[in-house]
Amino acid sequence: MRAGHDRDLPVLKALKARRRAHAIGAVAPASSNARHRRVLPRGSPAPIAEGNLAAGSPPTCEFAVIADRTGFDALEAEWNALFARAGRPCQFFQTFNWLWHWANHYLDDGIELSIVTGRCGGRLAIVWPLVATRVAGVRQLSWMGEPVGQYGDALVEEGPHAHEWLRRSWVHVKSLGADIVHLR
Repeated sequence: MRAGHDRDLPVLKALKARRRAHAIGAVAPASSNARHRRVLPRGSPAPIAEGNLAAGSPPTCEFAVIADRTGFDALEAEWNALFARAGRPCQFFQTFNWLWHWANHYLDDGIELSIVTGRCGGRLAIVWPLVATRVAGVRQLSWMGEPVGQYGDALVEEGPHAHEWLRRSWVHVKSLGADIVHLR
């Protein structure tokens, strides 16, 4: 059994649960009594979870940059929870577990973590898993997981303000001082 194998299980379970929910429609948040859980028709908007703000002005988000391995490792539970809420099966390369394994093999002195995170209402709502490298004197930002990941993507919690959070977080990505931002 390979080291870290048990770290993959929560993500695989989340992917299977999302596929099941997508196949039958979104499942409303569970109430205190599980008998009151309801399935929404396919195509209907997802319900606003407790603690989310209703549509209107976007809630305040606090953005930060995680630049060390300890900070990255500390994000595991929140990242997995965000992926369970917002990740899609095609975003496998943005799971914490995939990137944790990548970091164990590829992260070295020539690669700086530059993970932009956004917390809205105290909860992790957006993650840009980025790294910075210097090539021929040029500082380049790219997706964490390259060259083995097929592609990269930001994880953004779905909701009425997702596009605004993405726009605001892009300002923080641009502030990282890169000469080139290479995202494929």
